Amino acid sequence: SRGLGDVYKRQVLRPVTMSFQTHTYAQARAIVDALSESENMNQISDLSIRTNQGRDRDLVQTDLVITYFEVAS
Repeated sequence: SRGLGDVYKRQVLRPVTMSFQTHTYAQARAIVDALSESENMNQISDLSIRTNQGRDRDLVQTDLVITYFEVAS
């Protein structure tokens, strides 16, 4: 049987960079929470949620990196 070390050696990291705009902070947070709670093991990093300055002032800009962890077969 394979040990836990073998699983880590076969682990594949799939980072995905995401950017999106919403009208409210609550909408942005709901999307981030849904991503975090997905059935696929993941880690969210480099998270930035901010209100845009200028003509799109009513929009909330969200940028993040979500890394999915998979075990290679």
